[in-house]
Amino acid sequence: LDEECDEHAETTLIHELLLDFEAFAEIEDDNKKVSKLSTISPALKKELEEWKSFRTSNLNRFRVGTKVVEVQKLWQDIYCLPDLPVDGSQWDRLFADGEQFRIGSLDAHVMLSPGHTLASITYVVGDAAFVHDTLMVPDSGTSRADFPGGNARALWRSIRAILELPPSTATYVGHDYGKDGREVFGRSTVADQRRDNIHVHNGIGEAEFVATREKRDATLPLPDLMLAALQVNIRGGRLPEPEACGTAFLKVPLNHFGAGK
Repeated sequence: LDEECDEHAETTLIHELLLDFEAFAEIEDDNKKVSKLSTISPALKKELEEWKSFRTSNLNRFRVGTKVVEVQKLWQDIYCLPDLPVDGSQWDRLFADGEQFRIGSLDAHVMLSPGHTLASITYVVGDAAFVHDTLMVPDSGTSRADFPGGNARALWRSIRAILELPPSTATYVGHDYGKDGREVFGRSTVADQRRDNIHVHNGIGEAEFVATREKRDATLPLPDLMLAALQVNIRGGRLPEPEACGTAFLKVPLNHFGAGK
């Protein structure tokens, strides 16, 4: 890499490492903080650029968990898409739970984290965990579990697994909405979550969490663009093929979801 690249360029590259999160991951390489872009090897740069694809959708085209196949089958039925391949072949690799890999010299492993959706996933990279939409920042609690394939008890188990990581582990969330007008941020530690998370802090058990989560979820509408987005996500980020008239369409399952959704 160009020796003259400045520190801003370095932080921009690292920022886009794993992240459809609005957060900057402070990543250490061999226990030394990366301080110059020129210290990043070409192999690591290649991995970083590939992982920038995470910003394109929650179900990115490159690397997802094995449970994405279950998501495809579920939504294939909802959308009535008999010709949709539901074997995960739209992605070049499906990660199993616990699978290890490297990003340059960084050790990483996968935690399948179902609950919010069937295919939710956590990537643990060094001392940071990228937790998808499983956890929110502590004052916002957790993500909903009422989407097709979601389950509050499964979400509880996934969260408890994340909270068993070392207390200093940084957790980076997929969304933050600036609760009550505070500044938006996306990072907290496992210790912060255990102490302060309004849904899963120390002392809250599974039954209480499930009751809270399901009561809250019953009041929530479907996200405005979810039914459109999922048709692209289950195709690995690709649009539907055009029909005979030459036009591609997104479907709306009018009578599948209850009136409250």
